Amino acid sequence: MSQDRSLIEIWKETRNTINHLDKMMDGIRVRTFTLFGTISSIAAALNYYVPDAIISGIPLSTQVELILIPVITVLFIQNRMYHYWLYRAVETATEIEGVLYEKMKDEIKGRNSFITYSLTRLDKTRRGYWHSMRYSKMFWVDVFILAIMIGTCLGLSFMFAYH
Repeated sequence: MSQDRSLIEIWKETRNTINHLDKMMDGIRVRTFTLFGTISSIAAALNYYVPDAIISGIPLSTQVELILIPVITVLFIQNRMYHYWLYRAVETATEIEGVLYEKMKDEIKGRNSFITYSLTRLDKTRRGYWHSMRYSKMFWVDVFILAIMIGTCLGLSFMFAYH
């Protein structure tokens, strides 16, 4: 029974980690959209109010917009890193839940599973993070949003350079 209590403590810590990483990912997404909107607005204002500001033959507004691309890319990579950690934490929690469920069936009558399993349905054999991401709609939504942001930066840079 002591081992079960240790597993429950590890499971609780894992669930806390899942919640923390989920909040961190939300924060990164908010920061990315805020930076994108703010810096693009600054670039547009520079293009409107100071169209003749040119450094090294490139309009300042274009340079500001182009600087945004690596910033967005770094934030995307950071988001993927947090997502990888989140994936590992969810994997760990579901494995612990599988062990605990068999031992605690009588104590948790009326429930077929613990919360992590019921939310993720990760009951199939997993072949790793990137294999799972290929089938994740959220991953492709993130990639699509990154592509749209980079495309927008390039489009605005082109417009600012050749207005």
